[in-house]
Amino acid sequence: MKLKSKSKKEQNELLARIESALSEPSKLVPDCIDGGMFCPFASYRKKLSAIESLEDYDKFSRSSDQFLKGLAETHEVLESNSVPMVGIFTTAYGSVEYAKRANADPSVLAGIQNSINPMWRMLAFYSLATNRDVRVFSSTNYYLASCKGSSPGQEFFADCLKDEKIAYGTGDAVQIGSGELYFDVLYLGDRVMRIFESSTESSLSKVLKHILSKNPIKDFSFKFSFSDRVDLSREKALAEYFAGKITDREFIRSARTKHIDTSMKGGAYVIGQKIFDTAEAFLQEFKVAPFDTGILLPLIVERGGIKLDSPSIGKLLELLWPQYSEKILGSLFPGATLDGLKGNPIKQIETLQHRLQARNVTADIDVLAWSDGASLMLRLLKAYRADGRDAAVKEAVSSIKLSAKSEAVCYAFLEATDGLKGREWMFERASVDLGEKIRPIVENLLKVGGEAFSSIFDSLKAYI
Repeated sequence: MKLKSKSKKEQNELLARIESALSEPSKLVPDCIDGGMFCPFASYRKKLSAIESLEDYDKFSRSSDQFLKGLAETHEVLESNSVPMVGIFTTAYGSVEYAKRANADPSVLAGIQNSINPMWRMLAFYSLATNRDVRVFSSTNYYLASCKGSSPGQEFFADCLKDEKIAYGTGDAVQIGSGELYFDVLYLGDRVMRIFESSTESSLSKVLKHILSKNPIKDFSFKFSFSDRVDLSREKALAEYFAGKITDREFIRSARTKHIDTSMKGGAYVIGQKIFDTAEAFLQEFKVAPFDTGILLPLIVERGGIKLDSPSIGKLLELLWPQYSEKILGSLFPGATLDGLKGNPIKQIETLQHRLQARNVTADIDVLAWSDGASLMLRLLKAYRADGRDAAVKEAVSSIKLSAKSEAVCYAFLEATDGLKGREWMFERASVDLGEKIRPIVENLLKVGGEAFSSIFDSLKAYI
């Protein structure tokens, strides 16, 4: 037992508190909410109502009941008129002094001798709460008890918050904070508080200071705005919350994370903080996509449990790609060759789309080339149609030095597409002369397709 010496002044103050407590015994016992024939608090009140003088407490000295024995021992302290040394009883919420003369429970002595304090007075029934299923509730304006598991009601919890200087509002329940996410606090099945995500308090850890029971945490349960089925009984966050190590906001977020993880394991789909029970509802969130997302539905159902921060089709494809890339590309581009695809899923899809578009726009100029020069000219004409002038000019510039004939072909193509300016120095005189001869043919080929293209293209045989 830790001991502490007391000055004469401090001794007198303690003795005055003890005398005040024993002089008004009815204030030592809380009002029982439910009561009944075997209510211990009703029994205490009856016994104390017979107290006519301080000496009457001595009759409890041989009682097996710790509260009654504590009253008798406290009277002994008062009679001694001297308390040079006191014991220190340590709790999770601080330490409290008590004077001891016999063998009563120190916690009970501390509660009786400090009954002026709303928090410490509950300790008078510490032994009772430990050994029997009773609860004591104490705040500035309430001193209540329950021997049948009844809640003290919202008013008591509001008074606790007031004592702890936590701002609150009233409504269907005592409300703390604001925001979209919240959780309802149920005490012994009675909804007493609603705590919102903006709160940076650790509300329940402070409320616990006002409740004495064998296992107060088990008396609390929660219903979250996003689910009333979140099981936190084995979660570290629950213990940390009641211990005051995390805030209301952090507790809500921890529960939200737990709910999402549990939902994911059950095959649900998540975007941000929103959970979807069906793949159809999940896919409806993807408003912007370069294809009909309906083709992904059976794959998502098969995979199950997908979580994204936002409805990004790119991120969704990245999750599906390792397992389903061939199925997705096969559905989007039946029969397409998948060789040479690089980059992320969106890039690969765009590459295949471009290939198909290029094939479509060049279908009516798909003729046979008879030489390397003719093959180059056909390639440049196809690039011009499929990829545009700039891309075709770039390819022509890069192909100039392939051969003498290639140089002439590129000169003619660049001249016909206004891409020659500033590049004249790149060509030999002979290539320029040949290029000028085939330039009019190229200009016509840029304008036609089908049989006309084939006929005009054959006229190049005389040159390349």
